[in-house]
Amino acid sequence: MRPITFKQYHCLLEFGEYPNRRTAMVLIDAEDGMVVAKATVNLVNEDVTGKEVIVKDYSENTGMYDCLFKQGIVGPIKRVPQAGCIVCDLLIEPSN
Repeated sequence: MRPITFKQYHCLLEFGEYPNRRTAMVLIDAEDGMVVAKATVNLVNEDVTGKEVIVKDYSENTGMYDCLFKQGIVGPIKRVPQAGCIVCDLLIEPSN
């Protein structure tokens, strides 16, 4: 797991996989192990490559893309298929 700071939370970035084998990312509180945020969403009708993720950047996740981008985890915005969902490249290898 990779350390990351989101808003006031010190987290660990945990990787997983959606049923369609896309990369999922979740932020886990580094102190108590509770889920802070699901960093990605799985828009099944959106065509993404194996290196792309869809970052959830709305509601309680507002600011998630900027957080991941500034920490070198994701690349520049490629497209926005719907409000608050940002398709970008994952710049690091998924690991836990």
